Amino acid sequence: MMTDYIDFEKTPASIKHQYEKLKSKCEALEQENALLRMENKEYKSNKMNTKIEPKNTTGIYTADEELEAVLKAHGFIETSNKINRGKGKKTFKTSLSSKFEIYFNYENIEIFEGSACEEKRYSITENELKMLLLYFKFNPSQKKELFDGKHFTFKGMIEGMDYIKRELEGLTKFDAQPQRREKLGKIIDLYNTIEI
Repeated sequence: MMTDYIDFEKTPASIKHQYEKLKSKCEALEQENALLRMENKEYKSNKMNTKIEPKNTTGIYTADEELEAVLKAHGFIETSNKINRGKGKKTFKTSLSSKFEIYFNYENIEIFEGSACEEKRYSITENELKMLLLYFKFNPSQKKELFDGKHFTFKGMIEGMDYIKRELEGLTKFDAQPQRREKLGKIIDLYNTIEI
């Protein structure tokens, strides 16, 4: 509660004196507020730079800070607008111009390609997360190996990877098609390099 106030019945000199006191108090409060804002920005910056250790041992990920940390560790950037951020929604892309995005819609994890939602889940397993990260690392020809022009689905990724592993195993067993083996081997190697 402020005890200083301007008494208009006093002389103009005292009014000016009280005004100057209030003005200096306001300036001090503004400086203090600016320092608090700087400390808050520093705190948020440090919070974003700290690595979040995995909390769960179940291998199940939901739309939370842990999954956000994994995405950022794999090169994703948050592209949420202020309105969605205020609502607790977040958007992640590998680049600002990418048409593929991961969207935290409150508790749901949604994968978009352009404006179409390809997958929507409450949680994903560690294997599904690896498949999702792999999809974002693929070049177009590698995506064709798994999807034949289809869009992203967890089921399609898992089935496609199983097929590639079996095909590579068969080609290696009979020492056939070295170029094809090399191409499939690169896909398997890329999957194996993804660490969560």
